[in-house]
Amino acid sequence: MAIRSRTRSLVGYGIDNALQNLAPQPIINTNRAPTTSDTAPQGAVWCYPATLQLWINDGIVNGAAQWVQVSQGGSGSFTSLTVNPGPVNMLTDTATATGNFGTGAGVKTIGIGSSTGASVTTISSGTGALTLSGAGDIAINGGNSNNIDIGTSSTSNIGIGAGGANAQEVSILGGNTSGAVLITAASGGTVTINSGTAGTIDISTDAAASTVAIGTGAAAKTVTVGSLTTTSATHIQSGTGAISLASGATTPGLVSVTPDTATVASPTATATVNSRAIVATFTGFTTAHGAYQTFVIASSLILTTSALMITATNLDASGNHAAVQIAGIIQAAGSATISLLNDGLGGSGGALGAGDNILISVWVLN
Repeated sequence: MAIRSRTRSLVGYGIDNALQNLAPQPIINTNRAPTTSDTAPQGAVWCYPATLQLWINDGIVNGAAQWVQVSQGGSGSFTSLTVNPGPVNMLTDTATATGNFGTGAGVKTIGIGSSTGASVTTISSGTGALTLSGAGDIAINGGNSNNIDIGTSSTSNIGIGAGGANAQEVSILGGNTSGAVLITAASGGTVTINSGTAGTIDISTDAAASTVAIGTGAAAKTVTVGSLTTTSATHIQSGTGAISLASGATTPGLVSVTPDTATVASPTATATVNSRAIVATFTGFTTAHGAYQTFVIASSLILTTSALMITATNLDASGNHAAVQIAGIIQAAGSATISLLNDGLGGSGGALGAGDNILISVWVLN
């Protein structure tokens, strides 16, 4: 049944003063919460002790009581709450507590802080974690010409897109027009970009015209591109703009290529090196002055259409002043046959002697 209290105001009087309005007496109900049928004076309090719940009657509208719950299980429960002016302090005592904000099942739109003037909003935690998560988008915007600082305190570890089992895409954009993206480590720090197992790292792979600079700063740089591990491959390519290898204005010509090498002793005159840059050393040959000697460089990378650069030199450890020169080359699939003439220096000199090794260099350009 509904509880209906007097809806007129309660009054009191004294001997020497006029009638005064008195606050309505609280309604103590040990069985249930109020309903709109439970009419009572405006401002009446309904107490449900079993659940520590409180309601206040905001008035009677069309015969229905407007009960507003203000406590739920000992905590406040409001359909809306405006505190003006502040401040508003929550969980500021020293007791251990858990506070929830907007955790109900309904759809919530929660605003924290103001975008007006010099308003300041601070969200912080102690040694515990501070988590921003959701099934929707999470946007952190600093407004026009403002900075967004993440992890600016000491010894901060920052992970972006580092968790979860699902595929994640992390985008860092520099704005819509000429905005820049800077990734800088402190002095002595390291900047590491890894793609994980079988991943791909793409730099400037879009269709926009751009200039890509790596290690071009004014300080001394050591730049390493590519890996020496197992089947690692490094490709350097260009369009019509060509490829330039330069070692600097003050140290021109310091460009090196590390060849694959082989050493073969006489009478064997064939060296097999399946590479593109080859240096084959032939030892123990005693080719006489004016005589010819044929050598073979075998490589699976030599094609009948390959462009080859071949040179031949010899040492003069014996002091005989022998000097070899290339008399002829025959190219075939998988090999190059080189005929050398010991012509000496200026047409003079003796035979190849002890220690006069012959070095044949082959560069398979394609």
